[in-house]
Amino acid sequence: MLEAVVDLGYNSFQLCIYDHYKSNSFKLLSRYKSFVRLGTDLSEGEDIKTKKIKDGSYEITKYREIIDELNIKKVHAVGTSAFRMASNQKDVADKFSGILGHKVDIISGYREGEYSVTGSLNTLPFRDALIFDLGGGSLEIAVVRDRKIEKINNYNLGALKLLHESKTEKEIRSRIDEEVLEFKNINLPVIGSGGNLRALAKYDEKTVKYPLSSLHGYKLSRSSISNYAKKLPQIKPSERSKYPGISKERSYTIGVASIIIDELMGIFNSEFLYASLFGMREGVLMKDLYDNINDLRRSWLEAYSNKFDAIPPWDYYNYAIEKLHADDAKKEMCGNAAFMSRVMAYATYKSPLYACGFTLKNAINPGFTAAEIVDMAAVCYSGSGKPKKNIEKVSTLSPKEIKEMGKLVKDTIYKKRFLI
Repeated sequence: MLEAVVDLGYNSFQLCIYDHYKSNSFKLLSRYKSFVRLGTDLSEGEDIKTKKIKDGSYEITKYREIIDELNIKKVHAVGTSAFRMASNQKDVADKFSGILGHKVDIISGYREGEYSVTGSLNTLPFRDALIFDLGGGSLEIAVVRDRKIEKINNYNLGALKLLHESKTEKEIRSRIDEEVLEFKNINLPVIGSGGNLRALAKYDEKTVKYPLSSLHGYKLSRSSISNYAKKLPQIKPSERSKYPGISKERSYTIGVASIIIDELMGIFNSEFLYASLFGMREGVLMKDLYDNINDLRRSWLEAYSNKFDAIPPWDYYNYAIEKLHADDAKKEMCGNAAFMSRVMAYATYKSPLYACGFTLKNAINPGFTAAEIVDMAAVCYSGSGKPKKNIEKVSTLSPKEIKEMGKLVKDTIYKKRFLI
């Protein structure tokens, strides 16, 4: 079912269009983004400026045309931190609602945090996590244990907001320290989302020549973040935009954002974070957290088969797991590779294993970390007879394991007793 999410943020406006499946998974079909910067020069209790309302109205008019053209009936529209701060929030929301043809809901900071947690945790396989979403006007931080939200805090510490309010790096770091100290030394995996965080991860991914196209679940080290926090603020935005992964619009705020993220990592006392391609908007779409990682994995594997109009081949998944003599994590990984390769066979690819490896390498694959995707791609390419050395080089599997699993997956998907 086609659904749209309209995110009217402090820094940017976005329209995202999804195919939302019954299993609560989705496929992102298209995205339209514009840097309206609604919150520029806005202080608590002031009116959103007339020019910004005009700019926002122009973009929302374009969104309405797209939604109407695609005949999308289910539209979720939310206004975030700029609306929460403004004295004319209701008037602006009503105006934008009229133009869009759908109600714009002004969501609380807590609700924004809930949606961010849902979008990140429903697309990455973590049971416990410390999750932050750095936006233009606000920062949300949440603690999740056993896939249940334990705490969410919202702070007016967004990248664009601090860019305008803080004159020095020391002042930025002091503000973060003063307000976020309650999250000090929480020993949990860290997941980060937000446009600036993704740009930073993409820059790092390009710099180290990581072999995947998508950054979802990419592991970004604290040492790299600290390096970028020293480097990027010293460079003019026009120079930053020449760096891979950093757009012209994002170059404006990424210097301050790198300082914020670096300071957060110090407070969390974490050596790395996982970058999430998904966050608040996908949380608005999905609403509810999966109860466990097994349900999450199954949902996304079925979404993968839906993309290719294939019947989910769970018998191949189970067969591969049964035949591999290894620990549970490797058994599951091998089963996933067999499942995805068999989907490619249903889709009549000449070389299903190679097609599986190519899809894993180049597409967005929710439900898995980047390292897991690398391992599965290495196995599929090996099974196809065309191994990729750049992928095997960064895989957590040994060459012997890759070869063994590749052969097993190949044997599995061609088992005559399963062929239809």
